[in-house]
Amino acid sequence: MKVYIAFAVNGLIHVGGEYSLIGRWTYRHTLQFFLLQAVGITFELVVIEGIGRKFSLRGPLWQCVGYLWVIMWFVYTIPSFIDPILREGFAETAPSFGIVSAFLGS
Repeated sequence: MKVYIAFAVNGLIHVGGEYSLIGRWTYRHTLQFFLLQAVGITFELVVIEGIGRKFSLRGPLWQCVGYLWVIMWFVYTIPSFIDPILREGFAETAPSFGIVSAFLGS
């Protein structure tokens, strides 16, 4: 339960940040992304670690399965998270380095 609460709070904070960038509420994407991270962690703990315990799988090869799961989960969930930002054209603009930009000539 703590993981879900932590990710929900984090998601709400990011909803505010996304609102400041885009200027409208798009909580469906951001909040969904963060809540899905808690679901991914639950799946990993219940299924992947459960299989590992049942068959006594350990070591670097089994760790690679965990890393592969995390990469696959991000590949599945990140597009919905960044979709509103990409639709607003933020990927097309040059990055800002703040005050350093004046020295870089950009």
